[in-house]
Amino acid sequence: MSHNIDIKYAGILLESAKKALIMLHGRGATAESILTLGDHLNVAEYALLAPQATNNTWYPYSFMAPFEENEPWLSSAIDIVKQTVNK
Repeated sequence: MSHNIDIKYAGILLESAKKALIMLHGRGATAESILTLGDHLNVAEYALLAPQATNNTWYPYSFMAPFEENEPWLSSAIDIVKQTVNK
């Protein structure tokens, strides 16, 4: 299975920003929840982008599991990050 592209935004508009910060949420969390950390960081001049993982997880097993066990989810997650960078 793979992730759908679903990017949440905060901060200043991406089109007018000179700086951007991509924030990745943890397992069980959401893009919206990681964006709230922006309130505690010095990022007033940044566009904040946070992709949302399908079912709130980037890959199904522990990061210590063999790479193959987390496929194709892990490769899909990396692709989502690449797409977010290219925004």
